[in-house]
Amino acid sequence: PAQRPEHTMIYDPVRDRVVTVGEDSEVWTLSLAGVPTWAQVTPTGTPPAAWGPVAMYDPARDRMLVFALPGGVWELSLSGTPAWTELVTTGTPPPGPYGFTAIHDPVRDRAVIFGGDEDYQGNAWSLSLAGNPAWTELAAMGTAPYGCVWHTAIYDPLQDRMVVFGGSIWGVYSQHKLLALSLSGSPEWTELVPAGRLPQTRAAHAAIYDPVRARMVIHGGNNMTNRTEDI
Repeated sequence: PAQRPEHTMIYDPVRDRVVTVGEDSEVWTLSLAGVPTWAQVTPTGTPPAAWGPVAMYDPARDRMLVFALPGGVWELSLSGTPAWTELVTTGTPPPGPYGFTAIHDPVRDRAVIFGGDEDYQGNAWSLSLAGNPAWTELAAMGTAPYGCVWHTAIYDPLQDRMVVFGGSIWGVYSQHKLLALSLSGSPEWTELVPAGRLPQTRAAHAAIYDPVRARMVIHGGNNMTNRTEDI
């Protein structure tokens, strides 16, 4: 694919490939076995049209979910003939239009969304995936962060929580560093204070969960001096 900003991607474990969707709605795959090979995919159906989409892999249904807030959620089937389908959801969706994050909560079969709107005290939202998808705001205990944009989030399966790092609030790079939202029982926000050298505050970076070493790895992004840093 051509160079593209504001795209999103998932790892498809069934077919051992990357699937990426751009804001132009083009879909490309990158095979990872053998010699990595790019291929463009042309799904049927009406694709999402969104700036800064966010994607998540739904393993129970073998599909890619693309979120285009406020409110829009599309499914891209990965088996058989790829097809776009817009999901009909109930409930009140998150208000954030861009720069949000989504994680898959496998224990409760749902997506969890955070951020994307700088004007509210940021609770998270969940979208149930079984049956008729429904939005629910998570009224979490603790001190909720403001709804920052361009942060990163991962699901920590060992402690059943969402971990959020960085982002921007009203054009200023976030100072809250690192936060965790517990997902079992009553959700609660907790600020984490890890040992070691803290990375610079940043936005528009990337993050993954490393299951072999039980850690969050972040890379790149912008900070107050417009530099990038590997962590």
